[in-house]
Amino acid sequence: MIAKIRCFLIGLLYANNEPSLTQFIIAVAFLLFCGVSLYLVIMQVHWDNYGTFATITGGGSMGCKIADRVTTIVSGSPPGQMPGPKNGSC
Repeated sequence: MIAKIRCFLIGLLYANNEPSLTQFIIAVAFLLFCGVSLYLVIMQVHWDNYGTFATITGGGSMGCKIADRVTTIVSGSPPGQMPGPKNGSC
């Protein structure tokens, strides 16, 4: 089970079986959104520009990720396989 989750998470950083900078940037933006959101909730801080931040990092990154996944699945991935390292380590 852990190995399948690990392979899924690694596959999120690949496009056409190659490491993707775009995928990495999207993942970092989403993690930044989660981290800053948790910090603001835990510290009970009010930030006037949070809506803009959340839209750009959270919503923007996930929307881009979904569109990229659909494109990769339709045109780039081998049939029946999730994108991932070429050496088949997953």
